[in-house]
Amino acid sequence: MVFGLCLLQTTALAQTPPLLTITEPEAEVQLESVGIDVEVAGNIATTTTTLVFYNPNNRILEGELNFPLAEGQEVFRYALDVNGKLREGVVVEKDLGRKAFEAVVRQSIDPGLLEKTVGKNNKTR
Repeated sequence: MVFGLCLLQTTALAQTPPLLTITEPEAEVQLESVGIDVEVAGNIATTTTTLVFYNPNNRILEGELNFPLAEGQEVFRYALDVNGKLREGVVVEKDLGRKAFEAVVRQSIDPGLLEKTVGKNNKTR
């Protein structure tokens, strides 16, 4: 599963690596690769971060990725790689997003959900 996050920012700041929390793993999920691409137009830098995780288990696991953003940074795109194609996320109200996420999970489909938490922190499941 690939998590692609696009961040809009006015400055490039180094941050500590994000934490991935996995629910009841049999074996550790591994961060297979990290890709970072930066495009600058005037005073705006668009940074695309691609994280590829490998699940060595024989079953699908639910994971949670937490990541902070600095002042002036925003997520403006969210997409998941599903069988080699990016599926774009859509912006909805928080309650509607959670309900849709849970409904899709009950259908045994692997969805993604990006939420703003406290301050400039974000999490994706």
